[in-house]
Amino acid sequence: MKEEGIIMAIFSADYSSFGAIEVTGRRKGETVLSITDNVTDITIDVNVKVTDNYLEYTILESEHPGLIKERRVYLINNENKDAYFFDGGKKVAKGTYDFALEDGVRYMKLWYADHGNGEITDAAIVWTEHLFDIEKK
Repeated sequence: MKEEGIIMAIFSADYSSFGAIEVTGRRKGETVLSITDNVTDITIDVNVKVTDNYLEYTILESEHPGLIKERRVYLINNENKDAYFFDGGKKVAKGTYDFALEDGVRYMKLWYADHGNGEITDAAIVWTEHLFDIEKK
């Protein structure tokens, strides 16, 4: 099987009178993108690093003690499915996540350390699973 490149670059003349280059990551890694101006024949090399992508959620409203208002949750799309919890720009804890479908209901599962009451802590204790119905209004 042929291995795909790290990035895909597409030139578009429709973006502006100067054109544009859209770069999309295909897999993690580093590569060099060489860009040549057809008028001046000048070539520049641009270093490109593709990293794990992530989803950021800001908690707007919640009755769960671990998901307090304005808390930011970052779900990292990596093998470990890391989750990070931030308050006011400061990391308060790390955990993991997963998504599940059980009895026709979609859930997000978060594992993080708590003291038995659901409140997130950075203490070095065993992580607890917390299940959230992501379709419930």
